[in-house]
Amino acid sequence: MMSVYQEGAYERLCRYALILSCFCFVPFIYSSWCVFFGMIQHYFSLHLLLVLSLLIPPFHNVGPSLPCAQSKEPLNPEIII
Repeated sequence: MMSVYQEGAYERLCRYALILSCFCFVPFIYSSWCVFFGMIQHYFSLHLLLVLSLLIPPFHNVGPSLPCAQSKEPLNPEIII
């Protein structure tokens, strides 16, 4: 004789809790992973910009150099009051 399984209240509660946890926590985990990988991508892009800025020669040295204005005043003049 086959026995018919009757689902109890505890099993039903566990099943509903599992279904609700899948709907609630999976998007949270997904968004957490997105934030985590977004931070990693941001971190590496900053490092890539830093490395590129070190490899590219500075632009203020490019072009003809202008003579500096030679002042006749001393570097640290005393202020007389």
